[in-house]
Amino acid sequence: MSGPAVHHIVASEFLRKSLKLRYTDPKSTAFWDEMDEYLPGKKYTSYFHFGAVGPDFLFFNMNDWPAGGAIKPIAQVYWEIKDFMEDFKEMLLDLVPQPVMDAIDELEKVKNDVVKRSVVLSEIESLLNDTKNNIEGIKLLVDAKIKEYVTDGFDLFNMLKHPYQDGQDFAEWWWFDTLHYRRTGKFMAELMRNSKDYSPERAYALGYLTHFATDVVGHPYVNAISGGPYRTHAQRHKTAENYQDVWAYQQYRQGEFVNSGLWKKYVIESNPRALPKDLNQFILKCIHNVYYDNGKPLYGRDISEKDLDLSYRNWLEWFESSTVDDVPRPVPYSINQEIAQAWTTFTNNVGDISKFVGSSSSGKGGILGLFKTIAAIIIGPILLAAALVDFLIGSLTTIGTAPLRFFLSLTYENIYNSYMNFRQGLSMNGFAFPHRSQITHRFTEHLNNTSIPDPFNHTAATLQKAYLFPTKKFQRPGLLSESHLVYPFPEAKNLEIDSTSGYPSNYNVADPSFYMTNPSLVFDQKMYDYYRKFTEADPSMGSLGAIYETYQEISKYSLRGGLGNAVAFSSALYDEYMKYGQKVEYVDFNLDGDRTYGMKCWRKVKDLSLVNKPINDYHITNVPVGNEVLHTQTDVIDPDGSLL
Repeated sequence: MSGPAVHHIVASEFLRKSLKLRYTDPKSTAFWDEMDEYLPGKKYTSYFHFGAVGPDFLFFNMNDWPAGGAIKPIAQVYWEIKDFMEDFKEMLLDLVPQPVMDAIDELEKVKNDVVKRSVVLSEIESLLNDTKNNIEGIKLLVDAKIKEYVTDGFDLFNMLKHPYQDGQDFAEWWWFDTLHYRRTGKFMAELMRNSKDYSPERAYALGYLTHFATDVVGHPYVNAISGGPYRTHAQRHKTAENYQDVWAYQQYRQGEFVNSGLWKKYVIESNPRALPKDLNQFILKCIHNVYYDNGKPLYGRDISEKDLDLSYRNWLEWFESSTVDDVPRPVPYSINQEIAQAWTTFTNNVGDISKFVGSSSSGKGGILGLFKTIAAIIIGPILLAAALVDFLIGSLTTIGTAPLRFFLSLTYENIYNSYMNFRQGLSMNGFAFPHRSQITHRFTEHLNNTSIPDPFNHTAATLQKAYLFPTKKFQRPGLLSESHLVYPFPEAKNLEIDSTSGYPSNYNVADPSFYMTNPSLVFDQKMYDYYRKFTEADPSMGSLGAIYETYQEISKYSLRGGLGNAVAFSSALYDEYMKYGQKVEYVDFNLDGDRTYGMKCWRKVKDLSLVNKPINDYHITNVPVGNEVLHTQTDVIDPDGSLL
């Protein structure tokens, strides 16, 4: 899934630069205005943009999460991290409460009254002890999670199961996956057919259309940076998407995504707890029409209105926490002679303060040991903050009010730095969105541009020019937790057996805006028709060589792209609906861009005899992909297959 910021921006660009300019009759114009986020108080804005989220909110469908067991679903991990960071933020904001600053002001007023001064000093000492306890609480909180989320965060992604990479029973599929990998075009068409003109449901369907288009042309770009699709490079894929979201929001909105408050635009009908009943029933009806057979789901568990409401509520709560990082930045403090003397006394007491932030030499200036270094600069400032408060408590009777304020300001600054460093570690592991100041880090800047080399001087073109795509799911020896921050090394042993081009060659020197809105990427109807009609050669009519030749052909076509940028492709899809209406049919594209650009939904069957057979038995038609994706076992799912 491309990130929420990218999807939001593409939807907005599609509305303002395509729909509003090309369909200008009075009714359409009024409808477009009702969806426009730049016009205040419009009733369909949230429907439209929530539609642009596509099926991604179903990542938080708790009914899909496995009950019990040793492995926590990755969605649950995201939820736990959200709670952890909110606790950290709350403790940071309570670190230096206003009463202690008020007491310092009072101390200044009574400095010549021995009795009153003694009373105020006692009050300050008590408040400082509260601050000390707060810091100890922060350290306990961080100690409990730093290994799980920062130094060993990669283990969580390694546990991730993928429905066809791992050959899961169809009954265990998540709806989030089903709507990305099966009947995607049918579902898109169902949304358009079942929504009335100028209705809130049509606004939702149009938003979903932009999600569909953006995934089809955008995931190949993310895959180019990942070195392979989501199924084999989940952590690198998700990390890249998060960094690209922050980059895109800065590029298009000149803002800080993590403090954008964008979540507010997704509260539908002023209710953050549930979807409007009509919208809920509309989505559910379309799911049932496409993905159910004889009253039972073809994939996953039964899904209900309650599941949709809970998924929306959980997703919105996560999105709110992701776009409201309102921790005040430390304020620079002027140093006077009194403060300088107090600082000298402090450093004489504690010695070299560099011991508090640890040594970065374990990384030797390179990527090796990066997350251990980050762990050190998370814990170090907390230890320094504790030392600062201890010093204040022991020096209260001799220290002036200016040094008191300075040391408390420095205490806050250190805990703030720890918080930001923890967020940096989470972001580099794919668990959080970075701040825009963090996306230019030398180990992550290549995630926003395919032409920027990683720490080993590899770019996306390193793989594609040698026709070395996609790479397997593998761990780079010696890098451990840092493997996902570099391109997969393209030795032959790291490649899936039957390679493919993966993405258009002009993606090799591009930032995300290229596939989002770049006008040089135009929609080509002939290329679209080719992808629409593509199927593997009928094994009963030709040789194995013919099948290989068919896949080689689509690889060559995918190098040329042809579907345009996300806005152009969205426009073409809407034009198709306007031309065919209720008879519209959309291509069942694999929304992960899996195998290659323009690839349809596919499955790995046990052997060649099962290609094109309308059989839905996961033992033989959802064989674990592993590292062997042979063309002769890749079955492009027949759109006429009643069970597929």
